[in-house]
Order: sequence, then structure tokens, then C-alpha cells
Amino acid sequence: MKVTRTLKLVTVALSLWLGATASAFAFNRPNGRILESSGDVVVLRGDRNIRATLGMTIYPSDRLQVNEGGQLLVLCANLETQAVSSGSILPNRCTGAREEAKCSPDLAGCPDRGTILAWGDTSIPFSVSPRRTKVFKSRPILRWNPVAGATSYLVTVTGVSEDGREMQWSVETTDTSLVYIPESDEQVLQPGWDYLLVVETDTGVASFEESVQLGGMGFQLLDKTEEKELRSRQSLFIQQSISLEAKGLAIARLFLEYDAIGEAILLLESVLPMSETAALHLLIGELYQDRLLIAPPAAKHYERAIALADEANLEEKALAYEGLGRVRAAMQNYTDAIDLLTQARRIYEELGDRDRLEELDKTIQELITDN
Repeated sequence: MKVTRTLKLVTVALSLWLGATASAFAFNRPNGRILESSGDVVVLRGDRNIRATLGMTIYPSDRLQVNEGGQLLVLCANLETQAVSSGSILPNRCTGAREEAKCSPDLAGCPDRGTILAWGDTSIPFSVSPRRTKVFKSRPILRWNPVAGATSYLVTVTGVSEDGREMQWSVETTDTSLVYIPESDEQVLQPGWDYLLVVETDTGVASFEESVQLGGMGFQLLDKTEEKELRSRQSLFIQQSISLEAKGLAIARLFLEYDAIGEAILLLESVLPMSETAALHLLIGELYQDRLLIAPPAAKHYERAIALADEANLEEKALAYEGLGRVRAAMQNYTDAIDLLTQARRIYEELGDRDRLEELDKTIQELITDN
């Protein structure tokens, strides 16, 4: 019975993840994001006028309208920028659409995300960052899930080199995040090593109780060449005369090009107090859910995306409802999952996205049947 139940959960998870990683709008894949806008700026999408907001995705068929006194800057998928001047209505001039940066083959053995069930159990101190990522700082911020009832945590970082050498670093803390500070030369993070963050509570539960996932939960340090290239490209955005939040979004997208997922999330979360938009919450939620494979931190971001999304931006609404539905399913809250996915389905139906309709119909039916 237990095996049958597990197989059913995996089947549902496959359906959810495959749906999430495929383009939600295969006929019109996003190829850019709004980087900065001021004044009266709208995106013309079919017969809809959508107010431009920071991080909002744009599609090849979109037109960009900047009324008198306004300005618009778009970050294309290839990280080039396109400016639209005041008093203009121009087509989206970004180059051909491509997928957002995905995990690369050398990212801790990173597999296709369609075969993974996100972790949704909040009773253990699962690692949040660094996790399934590369880092370019030798002293990254370590974060983990706070566990109810725990008053202290034993935090350990282990490492294994390509030639089999090992290292270990440990500290006890009452916090749920801290900066990794090596105490010896052997503990300094090095390229070519595989590292793992392990956390254990004073109540006896540990992060290694999380189900084993393909690709693991570890992290790696960028090699010197990659780090130098990243910092050089980062400096180009820093030097631009754009807002701090625009720089944050652009640099976070750059970090994703190097699989520095944890750093990208931290940077995007630092932008939210300056400019909170549905698009940013949606992007952060997707990174937690689809790249780090943890559902709980994604939930609040999907919830805010739903609350903040422009009623005219149906694509954004649909993705937020579907994302939160996948989170609820991963956390085994199937009633809410079915309701949320059904709301997403209604929007996809309005958009005429038959592929997503078919996928969600299958997923919803499986959730109803198996639970």
C-alpha cells in the first residue's frame, strides 16, 4: 500500500513539474523583462493594456507604449537592454525567445526539473542556501528552515575534493542564518570541491532527513575564470544610470547565467522593499520551487504574486495560481492545490492555451482520484 501511494505521489509530481518547466505559453514564449519604467507606460498584449512593472515578462508579440513624459528600459533574455523613448509605441525588439536560464549539467549533477518532487515538510531544518547552486563568495550566507520548538542548531559544512580530500566546519547557533567564516586554511572554500550544508536541531531532527533528490543538495564555488567574467559583466550593470532595483534585477538575472541561484534569490529579495511587484514575487517563487526544490519558501511569494498581479495580466495570474497550486500539492494540501490549479485552468482557458489546459486537467484529475 505504501509503495502504491508513493508511486501515485510521484506520478502527480511528474505531471506538476513537467507542466511547470514547459513554456506556459508555448505559442509566445517570453523574451524579456521590464527593467525600469517611469510615467505612463503600458504593454499592449492583444486587446489588453497592462501597466508596466519591474520584472514583468514581455512576449515577442507585445507592443510597448510610452506616453509623453515616460521612459522604458527592457532587459532582454540575452541580457541586452532596449530603451523606448517618450511618446513611442514600438514592438518588442528583443531577439528571439529562449528559455530562462536553467540548471547546467555541472551544477551538482543538476537533472531536468520535471522528475523531481519538491520538499514540503517544515518539521526539519532543510537547507535553503547554498543549495543546488554555485557560489562566487568564499563566505556565503548559510540559511535553513526554522523548526518549531528548536532553540539551537548545529550547522555543519562538509566538503570533498575531486581527489578525495575531505573537510568539515561546524558551529552551534540560535539563529537560522549565519555567514560561513572558515577557521583554518583547509576550510576555505575552493573551486572543484563539492560542499554540503547540514543542519541539526537541539530537538534531534536534521536536514539529512529530507528525501534524497537527483542532483543532490550541495553547492560549488565558481572557478576563478567564471568569477572574473561574472564580476566584469556585473560591473557593467553597476555603472549604468538606472535605479537600484533595476540594477538588482539585472544582476540577479546575470547570476542565474552562472547558476548562482542562491545569490540571485537573496538579491531579488533585497529588491522587494524598494519595488514590490507580482513579477518579482513570481520569479523568486519559481526559483525556490523549481531550482532549489523546496516548496515552503515559495508559498509566500506566489501568494503575493496573486495579490499584486494586474487583472489584465492574465499570464502572470495563471502562473501564480499554478505555482501556488504546485506548492500546496508538494506540501500535501491537496484540497487547496486542486482549487488553485482549477483557478489557473480557467485563465488558461481564457487565453486559449490548449497545452496547459490538457496538462492541468490531467493533474487535477490525478489529485482528485488519488487523494
